[in-house]
Amino acid sequence: MDPFTIPIIADAIALHLDLTDLTQCVLVCKTWHRVFSRSLWASINLDNSFSDYMYGPMDDDDELVSPVEPLPTPPDVPAKTSRGTNAMPKRQASLAQFTARLRRIKRVMVDRCIKSNKRRDPHPSTSMVELGKSVSDESTEAISHPIPLPQFTEAFTTGFESNGQHVRHVQVTLPDLLPHILRYTPNLSSLFIQVDIGSEWSAISKLAENTHIRLTSLEIIALTLPYHWHAIIAKFEHLESLRLVNQHTPTSIEDLIRSVWRCRQLRRLRLVCPIRADVAGPFDSSAGASSSMRCFTESLIKQIEPLRALIDLDLRFKDTASLQDDFFLPFLKLASNVKSLYPPNLTRAQSPHFVQAIETYCRQIEVIDFTYLSYLTDADIAAVVKACSRDSMRELLLTGSTVGAETMAAIAECQSQSMEKLSIEHSQSPVPSASIQSVLASCTRLREFKAGSQGWKGQVRLDAADIIRAPWACHQHLEYLAVCVVGCSTPSLQNAVFDQLAQLTRLKSLDLSETLNETQKDVNERGGSLVWTLDSGMTKLASLTQMEYLWLLSGHFDLGEREREWINQHWPNLFKSAGVW
Repeated sequence: MDPFTIPIIADAIALHLDLTDLTQCVLVCKTWHRVFSRSLWASINLDNSFSDYMYGPMDDDDELVSPVEPLPTPPDVPAKTSRGTNAMPKRQASLAQFTARLRRIKRVMVDRCIKSNKRRDPHPSTSMVELGKSVSDESTEAISHPIPLPQFTEAFTTGFESNGQHVRHVQVTLPDLLPHILRYTPNLSSLFIQVDIGSEWSAISKLAENTHIRLTSLEIIALTLPYHWHAIIAKFEHLESLRLVNQHTPTSIEDLIRSVWRCRQLRRLRLVCPIRADVAGPFDSSAGASSSMRCFTESLIKQIEPLRALIDLDLRFKDTASLQDDFFLPFLKLASNVKSLYPPNLTRAQSPHFVQAIETYCRQIEVIDFTYLSYLTDADIAAVVKACSRDSMRELLLTGSTVGAETMAAIAECQSQSMEKLSIEHSQSPVPSASIQSVLASCTRLREFKAGSQGWKGQVRLDAADIIRAPWACHQHLEYLAVCVVGCSTPSLQNAVFDQLAQLTRLKSLDLSETLNETQKDVNERGGSLVWTLDSGMTKLASLTQMEYLWLLSGHFDLGEREREWINQHWPNLFKSAGVW
């Protein structure tokens, strides 16, 4: 992004924001502005999310839709930039539009890039501080700039001596700042921290011992773990959300359990780490594991009190093939009321135990994510779907997994009245067209159905001959449909497909992309394509008045001028398309 100077940003905040909501933010901004020389604020980068909003496809010769009075160019920022000599007035106008948008925002996040000589990472670390009181769930905006570490520490102290009590959420990748955070942010409730070496955990330990700060959300990304890491985490008894990402240090199931079993208010638990099988522990998977070890495992499970508040469980462990077949059992017992489950990649031997654990402890699951779990077969996934309570599952994500007729039949039979979101994209095995039709014809509350989108060469195709067999039961709820329709070889089949699509009156996104780079021989083998012309039945889709996205990628037809005019007339909300123009 092109640079702005902090005086423009500061003045814009002071002039355009509602000071009753962000008074403290403005005070802190002005305090920091007085501390630093102007040169330290020379480069202000707006967050990447503003890229399309600020510039979009605008070229230097484009005219602004709503011209505004340009702001004066600061003397230390040249008007000529990489975008041309005429870019500065447009950036100033865009900045004015941006500040006008900030009027509706109740929360502001300041993203500071820290530069420190002690860090081995060549990339600058980041510390995010949310300023002001959060009074709604409206979106947050970010402003970032690079400043040296000593000056940042001084500014942090100066700015938060009187305003730190309003800070609720902090993101820091430099543990040296934690003492300052503890001192000046007594109402801190959410912390994200990244640590590189085990010794840096001492800062986290001090935070855990601080009785005045009650964290409800903690996210730690660590390269290594100290031997007593689980004892440190266990001290955060008020946690509602915990995410632990560990790259290199294998840990045991027992240590993971010890770290969280006291957190009675825990609602979300996400563990992404390598797992080891302890020879002396209860989860030994070696060939010499004795029956006494099994008894010890069962006794440990009986002693664990379920975390009844836990509803979101993410167990994306690494290297689970060497573990005992029921290594996940303590976690599922802990999460007896879990609603969202992200299981690890199970082996064929572990899969039956997982299904049995679901039937025993977690039958009320609403969301399961099997994305890219290569070990599970079609029969394994179908067994999990059947193990859950009837009509309890709302979302089933099977992208990149092995999906087939058994899974689709289980969904249609057991979860047809509750399923709202189903994704079978990039399936590793062919999915029969009749099975897809059975799901669409039985799932009454389905809102999203993704079965291979945007021209991906997959094995999921819906034949027109199957579409006409029964009406889709999801016509009152379906908003997102992505499937490759084939077999439209006759005008009657063309009309039948358009009739079926015309019933989806709430549809907002339609992706009927064909496989890219197909030869004419491939097209002939799979049957005719759906022809998008006014004469072939396209006019029946006038009922889809809420359409926003349309993908028709194909190398075998080109939408005519009449069809494009018809789309503009009947789909006024359409703002993104591919293969149409």
